[in-house]
Amino acid sequence: MKLKEIHESADIQIVGFSLEDAATPGSRRLDTVYAELSSLIELFGEPLSTEADRYTWNINIDYRDVGENYGENNEDYDTASTSLYDYRDNEWTIGGKEWVDGYVLKTLLAEKGVIK
Repeated sequence: MKLKEIHESADIQIVGFSLEDAATPGSRRLDTVYAELSSLIELFGEPLSTEADRYTWNINIDYRDVGENYGENNEDYDTASTSLYDYRDNEWTIGGKEWVDGYVLKTLLAEKGVIK
């Protein structure tokens, strides 16, 4: 199943995100998105890496699956460890270990209006 199909069918709530210095070991290319560099900098701040004209962010995103019970106080959540790096011009590669990592990043980008 492609991330686009998953994005249209799953229901998650983004709790928050943080940037990391290093990518998650064992991650792989999951998908691509199209976004303006300025929009990504506005959302995530300056890239962690700009070596050889490549921009990279390593992002941990906390989220909840709306269909699951997270306890009385609803304080629990899952975390997706993702990376976003440029491939060419406004085409960005999403990296992660599991398909859900890419889905959660695409959801965050869509909620913030960075992608459609």
